[in-house]
Amino acid sequence: MTAKAAVRDVGRAMGYPYAEVDAVSKLLPPMVLGKHKPLEKSIVEEPELKAEYEKNPRVKALMDNAIKLEGTIRHAGTHACAVAVSEEPLTNFTPLQYASGKDDSVVTQFSMKPLEEIGILKIDFLGLRNLTVIEHTLNILKIKRDIEIDLADIPLDDSEAFQLLSEGRTTGVFQLESAGMKRYLKDLKPTRLEDIIAMNALYRPGPMDYIPAYIKGKHEPKTIKYMHPLFENILSETYGVGVYQEQILEIAKVFAGFSLGEADLLRKAVGKKDPKLLAEQRQKFVDGAVSEGHKGKFAEKVFDDVIEPFAGYGFNKAHATCYAMIAYHTAYLKAHFPTEFMAALLTSDKDATDRVVIEINECAAQGIKVLPPSVNDSFEDFTVVDDKTIRFGLAAIKGIGAKSVERLIEVRNTLDDKFESLAHFAKSVPKELLNKKNIQALAYAGAFDDFGSREQIAENYQMIVDFGKSQASKEAEGQTDIFGMMDEEHEASNDVIELPEVRELSRVERLKLEKNCLGLYVSGHPLQGLSRYVASKVRLAKTLTEKDVGKDVKVGGLISAKRKLLTKSGEYMMFVTLEDPSGEIEIVLFPRSYNQFAEK
Repeated sequence: MTAKAAVRDVGRAMGYPYAEVDAVSKLLPPMVLGKHKPLEKSIVEEPELKAEYEKNPRVKALMDNAIKLEGTIRHAGTHACAVAVSEEPLTNFTPLQYASGKDDSVVTQFSMKPLEEIGILKIDFLGLRNLTVIEHTLNILKIKRDIEIDLADIPLDDSEAFQLLSEGRTTGVFQLESAGMKRYLKDLKPTRLEDIIAMNALYRPGPMDYIPAYIKGKHEPKTIKYMHPLFENILSETYGVGVYQEQILEIAKVFAGFSLGEADLLRKAVGKKDPKLLAEQRQKFVDGAVSEGHKGKFAEKVFDDVIEPFAGYGFNKAHATCYAMIAYHTAYLKAHFPTEFMAALLTSDKDATDRVVIEINECAAQGIKVLPPSVNDSFEDFTVVDDKTIRFGLAAIKGIGAKSVERLIEVRNTLDDKFESLAHFAKSVPKELLNKKNIQALAYAGAFDDFGSREQIAENYQMIVDFGKSQASKEAEGQTDIFGMMDEEHEASNDVIELPEVRELSRVERLKLEKNCLGLYVSGHPLQGLSRYVASKVRLAKTLTEKDVGKDVKVGGLISAKRKLLTKSGEYMMFVTLEDPSGEIEIVLFPRSYNQFAEK
């Protein structure tokens, strides 16, 4: 654990305000993992920190505890996609253990760098959900609109796709949907795939500082400057800003006469921050540059100003290009087929309620309605009804199993059109589907809205069950209604279930039941229409960012869930989910706060 991480973790554990901990952290000298100085020496060497340490008991307590943690392992984790490969059983080289969590996956007890040092090959197998979103979108287009698209054939300069990117309408677009990225895209106004590649590489801690220079270079080419004429051919594609690892290799090659293999060793040396190795490579670079006819002092400046900082953040262009291509494909599909794309995106994120809320809001911004499920229109997943309407999938309804949904859709597909009425539904579906649990879940979720009020259908579920069983018995016995044979009007009336009136639910009650069935409000929100009013009184959930950490903020909304826990000290605490028109956040009430507000 680095010194700054130790200070911040200890400060959080001691309950110090974020601003106070951050102020102490900023007094520490610049440090990077692998060559930072111990805190004891830092305190002695940094006058401001030493003064605070000696006069402020809170700072002294913070620092004394942080010193004990510095250099320790902060936590054990599992790489998201890395796999260790060896020609013999891994136990011949590294201890193994079960990963923490619910699965039984096995992980190495050595971290990445030690594994590489003992000769184990580490390969990253990255699976992206966005590829599934793309595939699902293409399948929807083929089924619903008989459109087949080969992404290898789409133009890479599509004006609508770049218009979408330039306007920052990138929710759901791979790698480009964060608030900061949207802001930069609006400033950049990308016009070529290379712009997306560069933004993928630059939008990370460190190189992010160079994004304004890249944007300025694109819009004001006359402002671009190169440290040496040799660098122009290498850096012109990125408007004079070093972005990719491949560029540093080329600079070392043309300026200092390095082979590409030697240049890659230079890049690795800089990346590892090994002082001894770095000094060796620096001298080798300067010597090589001098032999190429450059002055030694200038070569040192190139290394210090270009090579060292650049190699520390340079991104692999091949990697950035692969990501940018996926980003472009998602942007293209969203720009040309927004409804199909959003249906695929919602299906992909169906188990992440917070994401679904964001994506439903994005649909609304695009003029796309997202409606509750329907026994007539919905399939298992989010379903495209028309070019401006998406339905929730039947599988999203809690309490109805996947097999029941499958059978319901199978039956509907055998009909000439749709279920014409509640009676038609009860007569058609298998009788095992007709029970209290299924009928009430379908009703409160809105799947029967075409046939009557939700509460009326849900409360009279037994009549629907009895009607279905009665019809099944008649069919089994081969009975025929003699009146129905003679009177078509009577036959029609026999297909109607007359449900008695029940107490009408209020709008809020209906929405709460809908949320119980679907996990979120779909047809409305209890605070609908009050966004401006609520925003004038408190901070909306969607406006809270990391910049608010440590600040006092006022929030408001509905408590949609709460969970009480007993702590090790025998006191109660609670986690509360607060929901407003823009989204939801979790609030933690520690024992003292819980005791103060429990009755509320």
